[in-house]
Amino acid sequence: MSFQNSLNELNKEQPKHAFRARKIPDCEGVLLGLDSENCVCFFIKALERTFSPSIKTDKLQIDFSKEYMLYISSDQSERGIFHSIKCLSNDREEVQIFTRVMDSILSDSSMKLTIDSLNTTFFSLVNLFKIKPSQDFKKERQGLWGELFFMKNNGGFLKWAEKWHTESTRTFDFSVDNKRIDIKSTVRPERIHDFSHKQLFSIASDEIAIVSLILQEDDVGKSLKSLIEEAIVSLRGTPYYLRLERSVMEVAMNGSDEGPKYNEAEATKNMAWFHVKNIPRFKSPEPEGVSGTRYRSDLTNTPRMSNEEIDLLLDSFGKISES
Repeated sequence: MSFQNSLNELNKEQPKHAFRARKIPDCEGVLLGLDSENCVCFFIKALERTFSPSIKTDKLQIDFSKEYMLYISSDQSERGIFHSIKCLSNDREEVQIFTRVMDSILSDSSMKLTIDSLNTTFFSLVNLFKIKPSQDFKKERQGLWGELFFMKNNGGFLKWAEKWHTESTRTFDFSVDNKRIDIKSTVRPERIHDFSHKQLFSIASDEIAIVSLILQEDDVGKSLKSLIEEAIVSLRGTPYYLRLERSVMEVAMNGSDEGPKYNEAEATKNMAWFHVKNIPRFKSPEPEGVSGTRYRSDLTNTPRMSNEEIDLLLDSFGKISES
């Protein structure tokens, strides 16, 4: 569903009433509205009047079981008991993030809009708005392009979303059981990547693969924005959608920014898989008192995984889904 047309209509109306609202098609008991200060609100019909405290931050507010008079048109209004989630920010990008997240949640047919689930949604939004862009977001954008490109071309976004680790503190991008995959990308002609020693000197029982991408910048290539938009369509209405939004926030991708563009054909041609045990590295663990060791490894002459090995590893991460 798209809320932009409804918001455009509501914005054209004079704020004569405390709350103007529109019913959301195919979402019974839920309305999208604006308050007198043009803050975007979602109203969810309360099935029963249960007391729960309101919560307010500088950017968000949630209220439960309150009586509202919602003006739907000049001759139609609705009075009732509703829960509400409101975006207090007037920043255009933050409002768009708020409405995208709510759109995804309301599109999840398995989601029951209870006080508990709305509280969970609220705090997920609070945590999302706390994210600060990476200081080196140009490098992080390249990394996100590589991850999304890999997901799209190896079974689809939905296949990988559950195993995707978007937190910058995680050692690998994808994991399931004792299997790990990390995506490395470079725009250099040499297949040289930065590694943490922790990545290369890991638990012996783990099966770890490094996927190396040599990227070619291209003004008419695939943009990061385009990959994000495709991922939004695929992950909308799933429990994994917020992982995508977190990644977008961390690389400071706003609605008008195309982000980096790379040649897809070259990226596909230059994708290579490696067992972590074959990658040049220090052969011993970090000595006592030493941590966070990082270095570059040249994979040019490193033996590559066979197609059979790659297929077996991909199968262990689940079946192919729509991209």
